[in-house]
Amino acid sequence: MSTKSEEIKNKLLKALPQLQCKKCTYKDCESYAESIINQNESLDKCEPGSKHTQNQLSDIMKGSIGEIVINKIQKFSIAEIKTYECIGCTICIKVCPVDAIIGAKHKLHFVINDKCNGCELCISECPVDCMTMRTNYHGKSWN
Repeated sequence: MSTKSEEIKNKLLKALPQLQCKKCTYKDCESYAESIINQNESLDKCEPGSKHTQNQLSDIMKGSIGEIVINKIQKFSIAEIKTYECIGCTICIKVCPVDAIIGAKHKLHFVINDKCNGCELCISECPVDCMTMRTNYHGKSWN
């Protein structure tokens, strides 16, 4: 990657929320940024970053951005485990990209609210459907 491309990639990474949530269909924010540069990928694929991030990505690609403003997300969803239904299978722990779920095999699992990025990867993997998403209002700066 050229120095100019590396510089653009670093700016894109700074503008992306760094959730590694895979909602953009890429394995992480870095892969999405590289795809924007190398494959002219759409700039509207970062769902958590919403329009704010899309606008910054556009400005970066046009070369017209001064300072990147970190997107402070005030309201977002996080995972919650209905502990009375949890069987301790550890599947959610294995799929969590940010290590926000703790627990041991055949023991109750818990979500660390401050670490959960809201990616929802654990929700679809739970074999007993004991996980849901709930709104968290603590406001978080993901970079």
